[in-house]
Amino acid sequence: MEEARLTYAGEVAGRSPASLTLAFLRGLLGTILSEHVTDVNARLIARTRGLRVSETSTTEAADYASLVTAELRTDRGVASVAGAVFFKREARFVRIDGYPLEALPQGWMLVFANLDVPGVIGRIGTLCGRHAINIAGMQLGRERRGGRAVSILNIDDPMPPAVLDEIRAMPDIVLARLVKL
Repeated sequence: MEEARLTYAGEVAGRSPASLTLAFLRGLLGTILSEHVTDVNARLIARTRGLRVSETSTTEAADYASLVTAELRTDRGVASVAGAVFFKREARFVRIDGYPLEALPQGWMLVFANLDVPGVIGRIGTLCGRHAINIAGMQLGRERRGGRAVSILNIDDPMPPAVLDEIRAMPDIVLARLVKL
């Protein structure tokens, strides 16, 4: 059975944890299913699809005044993302699968993981330039020098599937996904 775990720490920017959980489920299920997912039917669809949802709240947040962490466990592994609100209005991703970074969660984003070796970022930038893909922002995070790294590129327009396939075929790339928020 798949499981989604949501953890809320600190002040959650004036929104109730229940509404954030519904927004998470709507986004997750709406992305993977062809049916229309709403706040009204999100929990029911999750339950009928075998997705167990758990929520944890605490008033204490270690590194941020407010932190929301979502973790998805499936038979294929575990994926997680954490976000915080800066200055009471600016949302940021602050961790992806445990890797620290600070990225804007907006628009088209290329999310990729790679081995932390010289040349990876340059090859991706060159490929984007060759295909007239404008990079609006880029944030990097890594576990340690020479280990694994994760990056988010905010791009102005969607990336064609063939370009995404070229990135996935590059040496040292572990995974690459295009996300639209």
